[in-house]
Amino acid sequence: MPQPDVRKRLTASIQRLPGPIPRAWQLVDELHFRLEAVVERSQRAHTGIGEAVFIIAGLLGVPAAIIANLRSAHGRVNGRTHSWLHTAHWYV
Repeated sequence: MPQPDVRKRLTASIQRLPGPIPRAWQLVDELHFRLEAVVERSQRAHTGIGEAVFIIAGLLGVPAAIIANLRSAHGRVNGRTHSWLHTAHWYV
């Protein structure tokens, strides 16, 4: 998720402040960009592991309909959780 507009405007305002405040804010921004990358890697890894589990389940004879239902539910929960994480870290 790209940096929200409100956060960009806040960063621009803070850059006009005196003293060490802009530098401190820059460090905070760097932390947020790193957190964004961690959440993204976590999402990709989680999705990849989930897909591997579904493939193994199919090889073990679990019916395709059950795998499809679980894959769909997993995708919804995983998507919502990571979407929330992508959004939340920018505002904390």
